[in-house]
Amino acid sequence: GILTIGVTNFPEALDPAVVRSGRFDKKITIPFPTLSVRKKTLQYYLSKVLIPKYQIDLNKLATLTIGKTGADIKNIVNIAGVMVTKNNKKRLDQEDLIAAFERISMGLKHKKDISQEEELIRTAYHEAGHTILALLTPGAFKIHKVTILPVGSALGFTGFLPLDYEFNFTQKNIDAMMDTLLGGRIAEELIFGNDNISSGCSNDLERLTENSREYIYKYGMRDYETPIVASLKKVSDQLKNQIDT
Repeated sequence: GILTIGVTNFPEALDPAVVRSGRFDKKITIPFPTLSVRKKTLQYYLSKVLIPKYQIDLNKLATLTIGKTGADIKNIVNIAGVMVTKNNKKRLDQEDLIAAFERISMGLKHKKDISQEEELIRTAYHEAGHTILALLTPGAFKIHKVTILPVGSALGFTGFLPLDYEFNFTQKNIDAMMDTLLGGRIAEELIFGNDNISSGCSNDLERLTENSREYIYKYGMRDYETPIVASLKKVSDQLKNQIDT
């Protein structure tokens, strides 16, 4: 009469002996919450905070929190509550919740030394490059917010809203995402010249490289006669070199 329950966020890391037949007989996968579930989760946690309903746009908040778990949403509401207390406000509102979301997603905001005009101008051109490409590239994400003030470890930030569909992206979407990531680097090249590109492009290039690898290895989105989706552990050196190329 003993029932054993196991929980993991990394099933691929489990020893095969643990998950073979007779050990765990039923497997239940809990996916990321959908838009409607996130909306209900927000309603639940916000019901514990006294706020007038008309001040909160649940649809926008639920859209922003794509890829967030119930625990993440609870944390957003908690941080928003702390901000209300810190700012001596009487009640929590939409602005507090969006600020809490941005803090979790992007990091803390920092005060900028306005005397560093050259750095501000460079950051403005960099973020404008991301913004222009996002506006002009078919399939790109919608823009949520652009700032040239430091956020987390970045000197500026361009934030995006998710697409209307949540978890399945097309090759067109991923192409647009990679193009947009290069927008800051391209803007710096155009305005300041190749010799004056800044190290501020490093995070964009890191994400671009990761997206490029997934593009090939995970999604098989290239013009091969036969699309290839591969684990590096399961392919020959010859095929690995072909995929890398």
